[in-house]
Amino acid sequence: EKAPKAFPVLCGLISLAGSVTLSLFTNIFVNVIMLILIAGLFTVYCIGISNTFNKSQGNFKMLFDLLSGALLNPIENLTDVFGSVKAGTKKGSKNISALIGVLLALPVLFVIVPLLVSSDAAFEGLVNTVIKNLGVYLAELAVAVLITPFVFSYMFGKRHKLNLKNGAVKKSIKRVFPVSGAVSFLSVISFVYVVYLFSQLAYFFSAFKGILPGGYIHNASVFARRGFFEMFAIVAINIVLISAVSAFTKRKSGKVSAGIKAVSLFISLFSVLMLAIAMQKMRLNIATYGYTRNRLLVWVFMIMMLFVIAFFIIHIFAPKVPYMQAIIVSCSVLFLVFSFADVNTMTAEYNTREYTEGRLKSVNVEYLADLGDGVVPSLVKLTESENKKSAAKAKIAIIKFAADTKCFTSDKDNKLIYHPLDFRSYSKAKADSCKAINDYFNALSKDEQAEFITAFSRFKNYNYEYDKDKDCYYNW
Repeated sequence: EKAPKAFPVLCGLISLAGSVTLSLFTNIFVNVIMLILIAGLFTVYCIGISNTFNKSQGNFKMLFDLLSGALLNPIENLTDVFGSVKAGTKKGSKNISALIGVLLALPVLFVIVPLLVSSDAAFEGLVNTVIKNLGVYLAELAVAVLITPFVFSYMFGKRHKLNLKNGAVKKSIKRVFPVSGAVSFLSVISFVYVVYLFSQLAYFFSAFKGILPGGYIHNASVFARRGFFEMFAIVAINIVLISAVSAFTKRKSGKVSAGIKAVSLFISLFSVLMLAIAMQKMRLNIATYGYTRNRLLVWVFMIMMLFVIAFFIIHIFAPKVPYMQAIIVSCSVLFLVFSFADVNTMTAEYNTREYTEGRLKSVNVEYLADLGDGVVPSLVKLTESENKKSAAKAKIAIIKFAADTKCFTSDKDNKLIYHPLDFRSYSKAKADSCKAINDYFNALSKDEQAEFITAFSRFKNYNYEYDKDKDCYYNW
């Protein structure tokens, strides 16, 4: 039995660290991406420690093992799993007897449980809570029942190495594209990129100004908005092109030709330049308009693409370097750091600070409020803004947060009652936001607290909404 290599163990540790962020922050979009990343890294870990990789772990071929190991093999192994369960059932009747015992207990429980509910208030509250959330519990149970066979099949297959092809002849990719064709193909694309670089001289030298369209106005806003996503797409296309040419072009004595190396290097460096320009555009965009979750996420993906290009350049000149492992680890660690940074809170804190200190001309309170729980401390700060409209919007957003969460109720004495979160709904961001709301309320005057409770009750009990344009409440 071979000892697992460091790479799958490292992937397992990163997936474990990534799972921690799910209990800290409530950014749904980032959490979904993190779940996909965790699943991928954990699959690498399981395949690695069970020594069931069929392909090289150093290049893109390992991605095929990753996809088949996570999606196809569990389905293929279901027949073996059911066969094993069936064989185990034949050896003894304990499982059937246990099931019969559970079914016989159900009618008795229908008599006992109502009696227990009548005898004790605490048990009554527990049963009422279960009944209230019965639909949610049944949905979760249904999902668990559907997923369990595949999870068990996945572990069963890795445990017994059902998908390991020891005796199989490893197939290599058929390289059918001639070297001359590959070089000419990349050269044409490179020529267009050279022309593009030539056109950029119009921004720096007066002799080339005639290239720019008539009436062109060069300012930070135009520069920040135009062409960013197109550049991002070009870089992605370049990575795919270089990879395809490297994979399908014929080689002499197993070596990549010098011509392909040279042209691939130029396209890679051009991609780096495109990313640098795109990052500059994004920097100006943020300086002009502030943070958004999408801007920060795109910034992270650009850095990931720089990692990918850097390791591709290394691979061009050192094909034996396991570039795919380096790409997976570096990009995973980068996204892990990004997830721990809590992008929603970071966005709210940055925009609030830049606005209050005069570096941003405006702040979108509605956008900040839509980012989730982590923004409440920033909204509290905005209630002190000199801009009365922004301060009023921030106050309404805080009250809406208080009404939407289960942390607060109100009493007849205009008091806000704080209820700590239980473990089922806990997240660090949500707990911090509830504490910030409670501190904010306690710092208000009695009249302000009364106004807070009035608005809170409208949101909480009567399904009111707030019309920011008319500065009034309404309900449906």
